[in-house]
Amino acid sequence: MSLASIELILTLLQQTCVYLVIAYLLSRTRIFIPLMHVTIRLPHRVTCYVVFSLFCIMGTYLGHKIDDSIANTRAIGAALGGVLGGHGLGLLWG
Repeated sequence: MSLASIELILTLLQQTCVYLVIAYLLSRTRIFIPLMHVTIRLPHRVTCYVVFSLFCIMGTYLGHKIDDSIANTRAIGAALGGVLGGHGLGLLWG
């Protein structure tokens, strides 16, 4: 493995860790506590969709440029939204 690929892996891992910490902190707020119950109302789903859409946008713009392509962590927002908000929200980003 070259030094550039190790640097890329560490950069993407750092971004992923930041997203996980933010998601963990958000999961402890009043907005996301109702998402842990079986029945979820529409306003909670919309809030979850907006927040994790911002994660997807942030993952796209904070990507690491490599030659002619960009390595990004955009899928992290969709995966976290799917875990916290259910499969319906995860499919909206897919």
